[in-house]
Formats: sequence, C-alpha cells, structure tokens
Amino acid sequence: MPEARPSSTAIGAAMMRAAHLLLDQAPWLLDDPLALSLSGLPDESALRAAMARMQAEFAQRSDEAFANLILRDLRSTILLRNRYAEDQLERAMARGLRQYVMLGAGLDSFALRRPDLAARLEIFELDLPATQDRKRQRLQQLGLSLPPTLHFVPVDFERQTPLQALAGSAFRSDEPAFFSWLGVTGYLGEAAVYATLRSLCATAPGSAVAFSYGLREDRVSEQGRRIGAVLKAGVAARNEPAANHGFDPLELEKRLRGMGYATVDHLDVAAAQQRYFQRRRDGLAAPPMTQMICATLPP
Repeated sequence: MPEARPSSTAIGAAMMRAAHLLLDQAPWLLDDPLALSLSGLPDESALRAAMARMQAEFAQRSDEAFANLILRDLRSTILLRNRYAEDQLERAMARGLRQYVMLGAGLDSFALRRPDLAARLEIFELDLPATQDRKRQRLQQLGLSLPPTLHFVPVDFERQTPLQALAGSAFRSDEPAFFSWLGVTGYLGEAAVYATLRSLCATAPGSAVAFSYGLREDRVSEQGRRIGAVLKAGVAARNEPAANHGFDPLELEKRLRGMGYATVDHLDVAAAQQRYFQRRRDGLAAPPMTQMICATLPP
C-alpha cells in the first residue's frame, strides 16, 4: 500500500539533527540548520517539548537518568551515520566520483547544507513519494530553491532494487557512484540486506556504499542491551516494525568480499569514539549498538 504520510523514522531523524544544535555543545558533528523546519516542528520550544515527551516515555520503562542517556544515544546514532557517510563521500570524490545516491534519503538536507560538495555532484535521493513531497513542500515554504543537480527518484523498496528505480533518471550506470544507506538495515531481514548490497555490485567499477548496521546482541555492551530493550518496548507499544536482528562484523565483511567488494572499511564503537566523540563535554558518545561500513568495488 502506498505510504500516506512521511515516515516516522524520517521525521525522528530530522528532530535528532535539530536537537543536536539545541541541546548539545559545539563543535557540531553535523551542522544542519534546516533540520528543525524539515521535521515539521514550528520552533525550538516545540522541539524541546517533543524531546521532553520522548524522555518521559523512556523513563516509564527505565528511570529519568537512563531515559536522558537513551535520548543522547539516539542523537549520536543519527549524527554518526550522516557524518561518517559524508566523510567517506568526500574521500570518494577525491578519487573522482561525481554521483551520490542516498537510499532512503528521508528529510536530509545534504544538497542544501553542503553546497561545497553538492556543486560537484549529481545527487539522487531515493525514497517513498510521500516523504519526498513533504520535503519539497517544506523547502518551498522556506523559500529555498532546489539545486539543479538534485534528483528526486521515487521508489518502492519492497518491489524495486535501487538500480531499477534509478534506471528512469539521469543516473549514469556507466560511471561510478557513491551510495549511502543509513538507518535501514535493522528493519529488513538479513536476506533483503544482502540482496540490496549484492545488487549494488552491478554498478560501475570503483563505486562504493556506506551503510549503518546493528550489532548482534551478543556483541553489544550491557548498557547497549539495556538501551535496546527500552527502545524495542516503545516500538512494540506503537505496533511499528522493530529492528530484531544484528550482524557479526567479521561475517558481514566475509559476505561483502564474497560479493566482489575489494575494500571494506569498518568503523566500530571504539573507533567511532576516538574519531568523532573524544573529549566532548556534552555527554555524547559513540552509540553502543550501531556500527558503520564503507565497502568499495574494485576500480
């Protein structure tokens, strides 16, 4: 059935990016001044109220202090995903890649907040039509023009592969591309995750994909398991699909190399802490359940 409204995960991710600028301290891991407007909230007071409601919900299943920690963990998860993907994108651009494909782009504002990169890229945002319509409407209300290099590509991820959706767009299949796939794998079955990663191997040599994934529970810290239990309980209460599996990093790399990816860059919890969260004073730390990978096809 077609989606009738923007996904709650897209709205929630925009709220977390906006909350980073409101609740945390500089230096920013991700500076997204458009996130608040894209989330649909009218102002900072509404955002603070929304954060307070979320914390109160988490506190019902834990306690006030742990609920605050969960909110920080959610922010750091969203921030880490985007920051790592964009850092890897810049590295790919240094190798000559000029196509950027965002799988499940949601309400991200990359094409507008990173003009330094967007001016040198053809950007393709793949998502459900309702989410794309919501973004267009909000940007129009803000009086912002879309760059000519931004292409909205509607897709039904349950019925199409990314390359099938891109076939009707300006995407050049004979040129390498960088793909980002953030916050999605936990909501898909293992077979579907591997099928998508395998399908991207049909792109031009030198193409790359950066994606986030959840760790298998036996590889998560005790605190991470506690956070996961509270989040799963909240999702179940709303009758929404839950992330119910995780991956072993070594097995994941083995499968990726078997598909044909030549290099696999891992960002585990310890590396993320050192690279992005070291010496922060606001309590933000590397999320204990989420890791990142950038896999690149041979040139």
